[in-house]
Amino acid sequence: MNLRIARHTENLDKLVHFYQSVMGFHTLSQFLNHDGYDGVMLGIPNSGWHLEFTQSRRPPIHNFDEDDLLVFYVHSVEEINAILKDAALQHIFPQESKNPYWLLNGNQIVDPDGYRIILSIMPRLLKTPADMIYNLEKQGVSTWGQLLSYLRHLPYGRNSSRNEPNLVLVENCGTCSSKHALAKIIADANSISGVRLILSMYKMNSSNTPGLGDILSQHALEYLPEAHCYLEINGKAIDITTATSDYHTFKNDIIIAFEIVPEQCGEYKVKYHQKFLKQWILDNQIPYDFEEIWSIREQCIQNLANPKN
Repeated sequence: MNLRIARHTENLDKLVHFYQSVMGFHTLSQFLNHDGYDGVMLGIPNSGWHLEFTQSRRPPIHNFDEDDLLVFYVHSVEEINAILKDAALQHIFPQESKNPYWLLNGNQIVDPDGYRIILSIMPRLLKTPADMIYNLEKQGVSTWGQLLSYLRHLPYGRNSSRNEPNLVLVENCGTCSSKHALAKIIADANSISGVRLILSMYKMNSSNTPGLGDILSQHALEYLPEAHCYLEINGKAIDITTATSDYHTFKNDIIIAFEIVPEQCGEYKVKYHQKFLKQWILDNQIPYDFEEIWSIREQCIQNLANPKN
């Protein structure tokens, strides 16, 4: 059985923008002038449900009550925080729910029609891979949400092998590559849908990457193209590289981003990054050769791994 929740509106464009940019939904289908109606279906691909919003010449007559709700369950506070952050950028802020249960167990925001939305967590227990879960359970980690929080708060640091993300749990540290690759591996093993591993190239500078110091300015460089991994969970970008990592700090500086698999977080990522830098040096007439640029980049990474108080 599939579910469609349909609503007539006079704010079709605003609703589409809200559910795409804030909730992370995709446009699954749309139609124009179907017997006088325009409509859009929005949701998460292959989820078994979607929202349909329609608009016609006849305006709707709505009488929403405070107890009329759309409740969306996610598996982690990371996902809720990502939605609330995107909502805040549009000056949409959480409101108190009339229902005492949701006041304690959810976050309420309102869509452009004035319809109330509840965001709540439904914990997802982790079962496999058994060896990884055993190590995590010793740290009190048993759910997907706890895993993301645990990885986020592990120190930033390179592992002894780029090709073994499980070393994050052994060496108690990780990078954007190893932390996000490990999360993706565990998500796939536990059939947690909607989790994508993303490799991006972004214009790394001291503003969007705190902790670099003045290395770039010492070499008269405005930025360096840096390879960076993060997760996309049901359409929302989530970065758990460090406790303070935030996708929004570098979002507008992304040059290119695409999905990869965990096995590509090692040598593939390095080779792609180096090839990108070599072309960037040529295209932008950078007054350094590749070896010099790579050395500058390594200094940047060292600063990130050893932040100054």
